[in-house]
Amino acid sequence: GVSSEKGLIALVELNPSQIGDITELKCQAYLIEQGWNVLVPIGNHQKYDLVIEKNNKFYRIQVKHAMAVEDVGFLVRTKYEVRENGKVKKMTYTVEDVDYFMTEFKNKFYIFPVFGTNETKFWTVATRLSTQRQAKDFKAEDILSTL
Repeated sequence: GVSSEKGLIALVELNPSQIGDITELKCQAYLIEQGWNVLVPIGNHQKYDLVIEKNNKFYRIQVKHAMAVEDVGFLVRTKYEVRENGKVKKMTYTVEDVDYFMTEFKNKFYIFPVFGTNETKFWTVATRLSTQRQAKDFKAEDILSTL
């Protein structure tokens, strides 16, 4: 098969929509394995991809694909596009849109809040700068256990 930088092995080259679908399905399967009920909205009209529920608590999740950043971590783009008067505007998600973002990178799952930025970089290697987000601080199992 064709190996892509996305970490996926496929018989064909995948388009961005297919890559997104695969990430969503992986995250859904993981959440179900963790004991969450996963609800998927009909259509593509919401700013969230799925809703998770446990113990009558509901959370809106936007799933985003993680892109490798050299050997130091991964990047998640946390923006979306809207068309207005024939022009494309890049918009940043807010807490009114989603409760959490979720991604998968190298078969590990991560959940993080809305930081209000267009993209977020997570370091998988040690770093001394406190402003650099460590992937280990956003492990899905840890975040889910607090919800």
